[in-house]
Order: sequence, then structure tokens, then C-alpha cells
Amino acid sequence: IFGEGNLNYRIQVHTNDEIGELAFTFNQMAESIQDFTQNLEEKVRQRTYELNESLRKVQELKNQQDGDYYLTSLLLQPFIGNHNTSNNIKTEFLIKQKKQFSYKRWQAEIGGDYCFTSTIKLGDKNFLFFINADAMGKSIQGAGGLLVLGSIINSLVIQAKYGKASTNLPEIWLKNVYQDLQQIFLSFEGTMYISCVFGLIDEECGFMYFTNVEHPYSIIYRNKKAQFLEEENLLKKLGNSIEKQNFSLRTFLLQPGDIVFVGSDGKDDLIYVNEEKQEVINEDEFLILKIIEENDGDLKKIFDYIFTHYKVIDDISMLKIEFIKPLFKYNEMISDDILDQITELRKVLIEKFQELDNSQKRKYLKHIQDLEKYIDQYPSITYHLGNIYYLLKDYIKAYKFFYQYYKYFPYNNDILFAISKTLWNSDQKKEAIDFAEMLYLRDPNNINNILHLIKMYIKMNIVTRCEVLLEELRKLGYDQEKIKELEKEVQLSRLVLSSNKDANSLFIKGMEYYSSKNYLNAIRLFEDALQYDGQNIEILMKLANSYAQIQNYERAKEYYETIIKLIPNHLHALNNLAVIFYIYKDFEKSRILLEKCLKIDPSFSIAQKNLRRLQNKIMKF
Repeated sequence: IFGEGNLNYRIQVHTNDEIGELAFTFNQMAESIQDFTQNLEEKVRQRTYELNESLRKVQELKNQQDGDYYLTSLLLQPFIGNHNTSNNIKTEFLIKQKKQFSYKRWQAEIGGDYCFTSTIKLGDKNFLFFINADAMGKSIQGAGGLLVLGSIINSLVIQAKYGKASTNLPEIWLKNVYQDLQQIFLSFEGTMYISCVFGLIDEECGFMYFTNVEHPYSIIYRNKKAQFLEEENLLKKLGNSIEKQNFSLRTFLLQPGDIVFVGSDGKDDLIYVNEEKQEVINEDEFLILKIIEENDGDLKKIFDYIFTHYKVIDDISMLKIEFIKPLFKYNEMISDDILDQITELRKVLIEKFQELDNSQKRKYLKHIQDLEKYIDQYPSITYHLGNIYYLLKDYIKAYKFFYQYYKYFPYNNDILFAISKTLWNSDQKKEAIDFAEMLYLRDPNNINNILHLIKMYIKMNIVTRCEVLLEELRKLGYDQEKIKELEKEVQLSRLVLSSNKDANSLFIKGMEYYSSKNYLNAIRLFEDALQYDGQNIEILMKLANSYAQIQNYERAKEYYETIIKLIPNHLHALNNLAVIFYIYKDFEKSRILLEKCLKIDPSFSIAQKNLRRLQNKIMKF
């Protein structure tokens, strides 16, 4: 009956046995079917409304998300650009982010790949700065990393453009860039990582300085053959805090027509269809080299080839840098005749120059000066002139010619070592360390340079850096006994540094008492500080003044005289000692000291007043 369409029919239940339970269950089913059938249209309408409402909310969220994507893509645009203005180095890049979207009437993309180039100036030389980077994460997360990266790079490049770079030395500048980036990304505590290759190219000669921060290897395309520039990555991604990383630098001298490619891993993570008609992810790291060669280094053709023959599964970007030719081609050769003259001069300087009389010395010095006329014809003669003046211990001239050679041939590592030693001997310690550190960045296995750096840092009491370099010597298999000798020197330097810190802390505490006119406690602390740093003029001066204030003139006199022995022209010590002699009624000695002050500095007003007051017996400290 129910099956024939009478949905009102129900079974009368008279028993509680199995038949009764079956009848009861049937009636429940009948109620449900009748309700569903009679209200089907309303239920469909209600369900349709609920689905439409859900779809509307999803669309609203998508529109909002696309709006966020679009805004982020607009924020990124100023940071991604080819701002190279060099006529000698051509650059171009292509980026295809995986996330494509539309917002209102605009089509856009967002992702984590980044390219940027710009011409900057360090000192009096122009360089091309370049960077290709890949930020961790997809779409908005990767774009967030690029916003941070791009803003930092933009700031550093603008400073360099307007002559406000942190240094004029390319190796040190790149190291500073790396350290600035690493410090910022470490602050995100593992939520942002960046892989990248960035560097500088000397516009004049094509010498390239670059570093690879866990990025795919850079590629050189020369004579229709492509090959990798690196063999290993020494640096982990920016933001990696697992271990402390020492910055490493690579250098490469470009030849006319050379092309360098730097790209993200999207160019390698490609899917192709194998012979069994199966999709397979590429595992051939040399595939990109073959693609570059097949398309003769044409970036647009390379991209077209990739997108035609493979499925791209990640953001992809490639930066192409083409070096046209050196602006100036300096001759590194010197004629045999001039080389013979230089060899003979060096022999004389080393073996017998000091034994010559003045006229003979003048003759050789004139010969050296005459060699300077060959610089335009043979620029590399500047290196030999620098060596000659170094032997003569004329470090100012030696540096002049060494630096001139460095400007001609910046890719010669030996010149960095020569400049560093020359600067150190002319008491330009910071600059000397900079050039040795430049060489260390280029050639971390140069033992002579590491030893030179350690000895300079010992003299400067910079022990932490010494310990790092000593560890490098161990890795290079340097003589263990000599390392132990160096460790002893470092330990002595540490003790001096510790003593200076103790003296400084005691002096600071003593100054608190001195300022509050508690001279007895000030004297106690100043004398303790003097135990660590016995020739510290500032401590000696405050100690003498404190004794004078408590009228212990004899002790004050001793300390003022100690200062004058160390610095004969110390104006305040001379003036104060004159006051003590005035107190002792030794007016003649007082007058002599005051007149000495004014002979050193006629404008020293305290001595002027005391000299006038000497007649009236009202002299003051």
C-alpha cells in the first residue's frame, strides 16, 4: 500500500515480538519519507540558500586575499628592478612567480623570487651590484621575505650611490652587506629564510666579487660552453642560526663577451614526460647548462624553451650579466731591459745600499725616480716601484705605488698583502687590517696572510679574532709548535686586555667619588687602577689633582712630574706643577713652568691668568 503511493498508511501494532518491532520500525521510516517527500522543495530551497551563502563568503575571502596579494605585489615592485646604467656591462632578468591571480581588472603574480641590479660607486670606482634571491615559502610568505630583503638592499645601494658606503673596499662592503642581512633575518627566529647570490663587478676591468648563500650555483657561459662557477656552498641561508657562519667570498675575472647566469632552483625543479609516458621530476643538475648552450645564452629563448618542454612547479627567475670588454686594457708585461734594471736596483738595496756614500745613494735614488716615466707604458712597474720604496722603508711612497698597481690590477692577490704590510709599517693599523682581511676573504688558505693578521690583532689586543684565525691554521695543518707559541702571545694580549678593563672599571668608580669631592676614596680607586695601567695619563692626572685637593702637595707634585716625563708638553700638568711651586714659594720655578706653557700654546688662558696673578700671589690650580 505504501509502495503504491499512499504515504499516510501506517501498520497497526498489536504485539511486542519481532513482528511488532518490525512494524514499529516501518512506521518510523514512513514518517520520515512522508516528511521528506512533502517538504522536499522547501528543503532544496533551504539547502541551495545555505550553499550560496557559503560560496558568497568564500568569494569574499578570496577577494580579500587577492586584494592582499595585489597590494603586496605593488609594494614589491620598487624593490625588483634592473637599474644598471653601465655601458660596459649588460644585465637583464626574467621572473615568473608560480602564484598567478586576478584582482578586479588586474592580472598579477606573487612569489618568493627576486632580482635586482644597480650601478654603485665605491671610492673612485664604479661597480655593478647584482642579486638573485629566493625567499622561503609560497606566495605571501615568500613575498614577505622579499619585502624585508628588498628594503635592506635598497637602503645599502642608495648609500653607496651617494658616496656614503660603509667602506670603499669591495670585499669589505660585501661582507658588511651579508652581515646586515644575516642580522635582520636572524631576528625572525626561523620564520624567514633567504637563499641568494649577490656580488659586485668592477666596471673597468670585469673583476667579479660574489658570494653564494645556499643558492643554486652560478653559471659562466664562455665560447658557447656553460659551466658552474662554484663547486660547493659554504654559507647557509640567511636567517639560519644553527651555527655561526664565517662570510666567504669568491672572485672571478670576466673576459670580453662572458655571460654570467644566476637563477633560483625553479629552473632546475622541472617535470618532464619520460619514455613510459610518466611525469618525472628532473634530477639532472647539468640540465640547465645544456639548455643555456642549446639556446646560445639568449635569456628569452631559455625561458621559452623551459616552459615549452617542461612543467614548471616553482617560482623561477634568472639574471643574465654580460661583460662587453675592459674599458682599459692595461699591459701587465714589462720589457726585459727595464726588468733587468729593477733586478739590479733591488740587489743593491738589499746587499750594499747602506754602505754607499751619500753621492752614490743619490745616484741610485735618481735612477729609481727615472723609472716612474715608464708607468704609462708599463703600468705594472708600479708594483716593482712599491717594492723598491718598501726596501728603502719609505712607506708613504711604497703605498702610493702599491695602491696605484691595485687600481690597475685589483685581481692580483699579492698586492693586497703588500699594501697591508706597508700600511702597518706606516702606522695605519685599521687600514692594514682591512686589506689583509680582504685577502683572507679571497684566499682563506693563505697561511702567510693569516699569520700576518694574527700578529696585527695581537698588537691591537683583539684576541677573539686571533682565536678564530688560529683555528683556521690548525685546519690547514700548520706547525703545532708554532701555533702554541702564537697562543702564548694571544694569552698575554688577553691579560693586557683584562687589565685594561679592570683599570677602566676602577677609574669610572673613582670618578664618581671625584665628582662628589670624596677625594680620599677617589685616590684609593685611582691608585688601584694605576696598578693595572701604570702609564695612563688620565688616571695619573686625576690622582695628582685629588692629592692637591686634600693639600698633600708632595704626592701631587710627584704625579705631575711623572706625567711631564711621559708627555713633556702636557699643559695642565705644567700649570698645576707651577701652582705647587708657588705654594712652596719657589716663584722662579713657577714662572718658568708658566712661560713654558705659553711657549707651547700662547692661547692657553689658565697659564696666562696665572702668570698675571703671580705678582699678586693669587694663583689657582
